[in-house]
Amino acid sequence: PKLYKLASDWIDKHFIFLDVETIKDALETTEYLISKGINVHAVILDPVNSFKGGYDSMGNGYLDNVETARIVQRWAHKVCSVYVSQHPTMMGQRNKDRPMTSSDAEGGHWLNKADFTWVVHREKDTNLNHIIVEDVRSKHTGGGRTSEDNQLILNWSATKIDIIKGGELFENVIQYLARKHKPIDYDF
Repeated sequence: PKLYKLASDWIDKHFIFLDVETIKDALETTEYLISKGINVHAVILDPVNSFKGGYDSMGNGYLDNVETARIVQRWAHKVCSVYVSQHPTMMGQRNKDRPMTSSDAEGGHWLNKADFTWVVHREKDTNLNHIIVEDVRSKHTGGGRTSEDNQLILNWSATKIDIIKGGELFENVIQYLARKHKPIDYDF
């Protein structure tokens, strides 16, 4: 309970949760918050494939999403970073030969548009979640797409969190660090 309270208080202090239907609403609300003096570091669209675009519809879902991704990219260069999480489509989930990618989620059109892109995939019939980080960049640090051969993958389950980087497996990383550094004893 003590660690939960620390984490909950930290989230309440650093995050504002927006209840919006469209990406356009999220961006406009963020601009409004900034105009009122709130220091906003980033907008997190989680998962991006649960939002409507909110911009003009061309009648083609894929093209509408591509255009929305372009609008978001231009907006991010002017206002603040945009972080995007995605869930793979059913067809993408059927591909078991490799880790999930943005192409398995939304056709890959977010990959080079958002500042930070990751894919969340839950294995059927297990507690295992894969979080595949594909793109990490910002206007301050630069950076680019993480290659499919060198993705950062978090395997998250109820009992442990493993990290896979470049094919190398690091087991129980979070639990190891928590035991080593005893974060519950830190004065945050």
